[in-house]
Amino acid sequence: MKYKVSYWLIVSCLVLTSCSQRKEIQNNWEQNKVYKWNDYYKSAEYPDEDFESELMLEDFPDVTFKWTEFSVTAIENGNEKGLISGMPVFSVYFTDLTNDGFPEICSTVMFGSGICDTHIEVFDYKNDKKYGLCERMAYDYNLIMKDDELLAEKRPYFYYEDDRTETGKLIIEDDILKFIQ
Repeated sequence: MKYKVSYWLIVSCLVLTSCSQRKEIQNNWEQNKVYKWNDYYKSAEYPDEDFESELMLEDFPDVTFKWTEFSVTAIENGNEKGLISGMPVFSVYFTDLTNDGFPEICSTVMFGSGICDTHIEVFDYKNDKKYGLCERMAYDYNLIMKDDELLAEKRPYFYYEDDRTETGKLIIEDDILKFIQ
């Protein structure tokens, strides 16, 4: 009897130990899937300065994402962490640019006082990394949705006519956010 209890105790410990090692969440965010939280960049209907919106994704079950005029933050276990900032943050999309099965947060932001530029910021929440696509005073960048795909527009700095706008994809390669036409 003494050996049976020890045997079951050892087997139980092995099973519990092997289960606890598989804590990583397996996710299969589809490649090219895009979730548009909202995009006010080319809209005359930008919310007022008290704008605040919250969102939860099943991909990060214990996290509440909060979007205000000037930031996107994550609230997890009562702690709030800044992810993206702008003056303002015009848009927020979620898509997997790193091909790890988890979506990154992608935003069009404007920044500056006097000399302002529009650029793209991306935050990889799973890996706690921030990326930016900014060529201050040379080019402006913004996000658009076209045929259910998240794309970027690139145009000469402070130029808003469509005839000089390039459209391309975003990729993260060698730990750098890149615009590919």
